[in-house]
Amino acid sequence: MELTTLPNKFLPLKIFPITRKPRPFPRGLSSQLLPFFKFSRYFARCPVKFESVPNKQQVNYQFKTCSAAFLTTLILAIFLNISLFIGILKYGGVANRDLVLAKDFWPPHNPYNESLKNRVGGFIYGLIWSFAPVAIFVVLIEYLLAFLKAPKLAEWLNNWNVIEDEMLQLGFNRDKITITTFSRYFIPLFEFVPSLVFGSLQMIWIFDIRYPIHCMFSVICCYVPPFCYAIEDSKALLMLKCLQVGFLQKMSPRRSAPVLAPCPPRSNKTTAVNSTAPIQEANVPDEVPVPKVTAPKIKKTKKAAAPKKVPKVAQRKMTRVTAARKNA
Repeated sequence: MELTTLPNKFLPLKIFPITRKPRPFPRGLSSQLLPFFKFSRYFARCPVKFESVPNKQQVNYQFKTCSAAFLTTLILAIFLNISLFIGILKYGGVANRDLVLAKDFWPPHNPYNESLKNRVGGFIYGLIWSFAPVAIFVVLIEYLLAFLKAPKLAEWLNNWNVIEDEMLQLGFNRDKITITTFSRYFIPLFEFVPSLVFGSLQMIWIFDIRYPIHCMFSVICCYVPPFCYAIEDSKALLMLKCLQVGFLQKMSPRRSAPVLAPCPPRSNKTTAVNSTAPIQEANVPDEVPVPKVTAPKIKKTKKAAAPKKVPKVAQRKMTRVTAARKNA
């Protein structure tokens, strides 16, 4: 029995199904801001709970004092504040190093500091070393403000979900409402990289691997204050960027037209009062002949020939002849 083969066009498509992934729904602004606020939670700067909204690619932010996110952030903030307070006492020159813990937990006093103090003077030396305690003290105050302003922050972020829903109903394109590039590249490059460099330069001065507790406090005191400043500045920049993107999209003339219901036909006021009378259709031919209009022909007239020029020698002879006739 011979086997017959069918051409490819007779093979059903169900044998080799082609599966295509559906295009994902564009992410909202609240969802685009989520990675930044997750990162700020590691520094105890965001005591807000995150809940994703299904089928909308949006995030709902909630501030609840009994939630696990709030309690975890609060414990981490207390630990960091105590560490920063100890750092003020130890590295800020406010008190002696033997005030908080035993002497074996800290490295010996660096004699280079005394020589530097004698070179630049006591006032300038104290002014330079006062920058770090003042910065740490400001960070402690900002931790308190972060918890007090967290409900307002959650309310502001949730308002963007309502604004985006209204913009979609008006026909705006959601693909253009994006700040992903700004939050991924601009914020880390211009905010967190300088903070990392500044903290590293400060930590090299006091870091000593032979004392683990000293190393832990030095890392916290050197990196937490600049990163907290960078987080607050980045938060303000992202909020302004959201406003800029929203207003630019609203003022842009190129947007998809909203879907409107068809309007009912307008009533003709010139129709007769008796609507039951039949309407007679006019016999209008399908094609109306258009008469051809031809322009009249204009006869071309020949131009008169220009008189021939007489040479100068002939003119002289003619003048002589005419003069001789007059004398005779």
